[in-house]
Amino acid sequence: MGWDAQVRVYYSDFIPEFDIWDFGFCTKHRQEGSNLGERLLNAVGETFDEDYDQVIVIGSDCPKLNVDHLKKARHELLDADVVVGPAKDGGYYLIGMNKLHPELFIGKTWSSPKLFDQTLDTMIEHSISWYELPILTDIDTVEDLERSAFMESVLG
Repeated sequence: MGWDAQVRVYYSDFIPEFDIWDFGFCTKHRQEGSNLGERLLNAVGETFDEDYDQVIVIGSDCPKLNVDHLKKARHELLDADVVVGPAKDGGYYLIGMNKLHPELFIGKTWSSPKLFDQTLDTMIEHSISWYELPILTDIDTVEDLERSAFMESVLG
């Protein structure tokens, strides 16, 4: 990626012994928490507890997300407290920060078209500066998959 980074992969139910993330620069972890917000809060908090200066979280369901988005997020974190990549469905595909902001993960309507707006409202309320990446489509439903460019590229 062109910078010193650790990839931490978080699994929802169990950590497989072998999968595509068996690289020397990846570590595997189990998500902890009763909802997505708690799981994100715990993962980000755990990472900052290990003395990282920045944490960038991405979803695994955004086929158009690429290394340039990650580089841009990292660069924008030099000036902004938070970087967020809005998803077309009203959520987000990426969130990055320079320090833990628990309020961004608490009391949100997860997996809903309200999430991105709720996140923006929280950043405004808490005077958190942010940068928005381009809007991308994530894959949450079969219909999303059918409409995605990913499916087009698979089918030719």
